[in-house]
Amino acid sequence: MASTRERCEILCRIAHIDAADAFPITPANSTAQHRITEKIVRSITNLLHMNDPLTALQRWYASRCDGVWEHAHGIEIANIDNPGWRVKIDGASAGKPLDRHVERDEMDWISVRATDAAFAGYGGPGNLPELLALAADWIKEA
Repeated sequence: MASTRERCEILCRIAHIDAADAFPITPANSTAQHRITEKIVRSITNLLHMNDPLTALQRWYASRCDGVWEHAHGIEIANIDNPGWRVKIDGASAGKPLDRHVERDEMDWISVRATDAAFAGYGGPGNLPELLALAADWIKEA
């Protein structure tokens, strides 16, 4: 497992911040800055996970699994022969109805239809992240 300093440096690289400038740790104030750095790392990590649609879908799925639900419901992600992707979710309740169809070109398109209980999204070969984001937004309503 990476140390707090190493995690901070990784996150600083992702955010294009010079870790030495952002968090100069000297012997005189290393304890206080270590606490601040740890808090920043936790906050950024939490934000990254909150904004990650795949993580949101995993958490939603895990929260529903009770030994029975997962045998009849779930999340399905598959490729289709158009080429493209299919994302289906069933077993939700009170999801927000959604009907969206966008064709930017023959390889860049989405078609999503969702009711209060089911989500069905289809998209081009490069549209999986967009479909997962729409699915994650839909489960937030459920």
